[in-house]
Amino acid sequence: MTASESMRFQVQCLACAIAAMLPPPAYASGGISFQEPRVFSLDASDRLSLVFSGDWNGDGRIDLAAKDGQRLWILEGDGAGNFGKPMELPVGNAVQIAAVDLNGDGRTDLLVYRCTDDEPTCRPFGEFAAFLSEGDLHFAPPIRFRPRVSTAQGPPGGPYILGFVVADLNRDGVPDLLLTLNPPGRDSVLLGRGDGTFADPVPGPYTFNLVGLADFNADGIQDVLTLGFYADAPQIYYGRGDGSFDNPAGIDICSGCWMQIIDADSDGMPDLLAGDASWYWVGNMRIFRGDLQGGFLLWSSLPDSIVGDDRQGFKLVFADLNGDKISDLFRLRTWFVDDGSDNVAGAYIGDGAGLFSPSVEIVLPYLGQAALADVNGDGLPDIVATDGGRKLLVIINTSK
Repeated sequence: MTASESMRFQVQCLACAIAAMLPPPAYASGGISFQEPRVFSLDASDRLSLVFSGDWNGDGRIDLAAKDGQRLWILEGDGAGNFGKPMELPVGNAVQIAAVDLNGDGRTDLLVYRCTDDEPTCRPFGEFAAFLSEGDLHFAPPIRFRPRVSTAQGPPGGPYILGFVVADLNRDGVPDLLLTLNPPGRDSVLLGRGDGTFADPVPGPYTFNLVGLADFNADGIQDVLTLGFYADAPQIYYGRGDGSFDNPAGIDICSGCWMQIIDADSDGMPDLLAGDASWYWVGNMRIFRGDLQGGFLLWSSLPDSIVGDDRQGFKLVFADLNGDKISDLFRLRTWFVDDGSDNVAGAYIGDGAGLFSPSVEIVLPYLGQAALADVNGDGLPDIVATDGGRKLLVIINTSK
């Protein structure tokens, strides 16, 4: 054996030894596998209701946050899927929280829409609070503001702010806000100043029954998709690139439907997932591929075994789970259901032609909210979730 062959043999044996030390996958089938959950207990006073990720200290590693009542617990990640002692951040009675770099310093900030003590239901208006990261998991005192939405546009005391979406609406590299308003409010666009503050609202799309934002016609500008005033006429407001929008253009693919923006074929372009809807029931799910001109063509249908008859409490996520550059499908729990049974998160392998085959089911007792995030930097999305109680679960993807 030559010296080079000996060195290569030693390296190969070292790789084998390291592989032997790794925990075997707890859930594996059809090329997708996950480890047993890593459990992180928090000193929470209430059930964890939200979990999401960000980089709050700017070190390039994924950190986690979990909401407990009126507090956030921030956990620093080490880049290998482990997390340190949580830091506590009071955020108030938060309706929605977004993790976004508001001031361009490379650290993730927090934008919170919350109810105040004198307005516990956020009606007619709550307030926004921007928490700018100072590094080391600490945040500056919040910048508070209330959008001046015209009450003349709606019923007495209205319209109400239901939520918000963060996007760059005028292509200046600074995050802006699109408010979700109950009908018929239209003061929906707030342009960001790049320091955690925003200009007063200006007229934008009617966002009641908002689906989401994407660049549907490949012009580099964010567009807005809604289901229409009565949720029976999907339509797109095409962005002009300055924070304003054209009049809506209808989409003739469904009526009275449920809809989600996805990337079904991993080409980086927006597609649509649509289904027939009635109250909390959704079925007959179809995938429509975008043609980059604002049109959509039927690509495939999802079998009932994936969707089920009742989508309440679940969401479907399209992502490349096994690193083959083809979108797979993951069914995630979005809120805790205390029905005495196990909750199942299922992975389905995509074939690149619109078909998704069952791969692996992850069964965890009382799995709460869940999301995908690459917590160990290997390019594969991992699962972060609450257990329905006071613990965080990190489930490492071992598909490679």
